[in-house]
Amino acid sequence: MVAPYHPKAMPVILERQEEIESWLTAPIPVALQLEKPLQEASLQVL
Repeated sequence: MVAPYHPKAMPVILERQEEIESWLTAPIPVALQLEKPLQEASLQVL
């Protein structure tokens, strides 16, 4: 779904406040555990 906008980029989509906090403040190995596939029906491009 992202490929038409950027061929290599893959966004990290954080769904909960605690995920955002971890992404911004946790050590890199911990933050990178938040990289996971989003269920396809959860993302829409409008």
